[in-house]
Amino acid sequence: MPQTLSNVLLHAIFHKGATSIDVKPQDQPLLNAYIVSICNRLECPCLIANGPGNHEHLLLVLSPKISFSELIKEVKRLSSAFLKKQNPRYYHSFHWQSGYGMFSVSYKSKEAVYQYIANQQAHHKKVSIEKEWRSLLKSANVTDYQPDLYWVKE
Repeated sequence: MPQTLSNVLLHAIFHKGATSIDVKPQDQPLLNAYIVSICNRLECPCLIANGPGNHEHLLLVLSPKISFSELIKEVKRLSSAFLKKQNPRYYHSFHWQSGYGMFSVSYKSKEAVYQYIANQQAHHKKVSIEKEWRSLLKSANVTDYQPDLYWVKE
């Protein structure tokens, strides 16, 4: 029987919608755990999920059974519904924006990316979301970034 082998490690980032409120600090650990469980159910082991409330970072292994865009679509859909169920009054109109970033990670860099994601709250006390985003794009050699298309105002 033929065998399919893959080991694609990815760093994913997505941001809340421009008009959405931030995730409350006390809800962040629940959201992170829920996102990890979504990825795991979709056979994409998530090593860590974390964010400072206005965006989310994931380090995961992409399964050959699902496309990255399908995975992120489901993570966003289910995590938005999860927040709305947790606190309907506060999160009633919460949503993630449609865009996202996806960057390959070498296994040599796995631990560094893991620690970077784990320390998001402290990191964003010093670095703005926009500065972080530009730095990540530059590191990944993404040259076609158009801020007015990525940061769409709803």
